[in-house]
Amino acid sequence: MYKDHRIPLLQFTIIGVGANGSHFFRSLCQDLRTHLNRPGFDKAPSFKLGHIMLVDGDVCESKNLANQVFDKDDVGEHKVIALAERYGEHYDLPILRYPEYVRDIDTLNNLMGVPEHNPKTTMFMPVLIGMIDNVRP
Repeated sequence: MYKDHRIPLLQFTIIGVGANGSHFFRSLCQDLRTHLNRPGFDKAPSFKLGHIMLVDGDVCESKNLANQVFDKDDVGEHKVIALAERYGEHYDLPILRYPEYVRDIDTLNNLMGVPEHNPKTTMFMPVLIGMIDNVRP
């Protein structure tokens, strides 16, 4: 049986932070922080976290307040900025934001670029999560 002893370097890219994506993102942050705070994790980590990239061109509207994790202070602000500031700070996680729509593969490739790492000790594992609930031209 093949065993790879390198530590996974996780890098999440979430496209779409509306009704599904905003709830998923909040839960992901909570889960990651729970694992990162586990006793002994700093001495023997089961993974390393690069960052979480939020991608969405939408601006929060009052109609979003009923089914998404935004509040009235977020209305008029880009969704990715509101979420990154709130949950990045609360869970002390590296959250990047791209407040535009992805319209081509080159943009997606640039957003998911390989971070600097030592391939002998870490294995880069990009995670692309699609939470798009509608398509914009």
